Amino acid sequence: MVTGSRRGWRANIHETSSAQNGAVRHCYSERPVTISSAQFAFGSPPLASAAPATVLVAEPELLLAEALAALCVRNGRFQPLSVVTSGDQALTAVIRSTPDVAVASLDLPGLHTLELIGRVLSSGVRTRFVVLSGRTDRKTVLECLRAGAQGLVLR
Repeated sequence: MVTGSRRGWRANIHETSSAQNGAVRHCYSERPVTISSAQFAFGSPPLASAAPATVLVAEPELLLAEALAALCVRNGRFQPLSVVTSGDQALTAVIRSTPDVAVASLDLPGLHTLELIGRVLSSGVRTRFVVLSGRTDRKTVLECLRAGAQGLVLR
């Protein structure tokens, strides 16, 4: 775990490994996050007391975007509202439908993801952002969190 702070802002970087398949999952967030392997499993039962959270998926690779949306549906805890493939489409969709969570790739074409997050947050919409990235260097993680993302996940 790497922890840093600047002007009252704090970032924790966590790495967990799965003994079952040898894969490493990375999760970067403002506070420590504990996620059991059962939460990642397909078909895990939805929480009985909570309504599904609404999700927007913004990913330039349409196949991956649809797969993420299908994973949300299968999990039962998330209700995908829309799947978009560019930053401009994501901005329009977030402002129009105000999802609870937006999962956005760092490399969206058109409007850059960090600019997207800034515009959405400045508009007063309370959508929380999770950024998907292939880069895990400290600079990228800090830029995403400073822009207003609640987390960064290695894809």
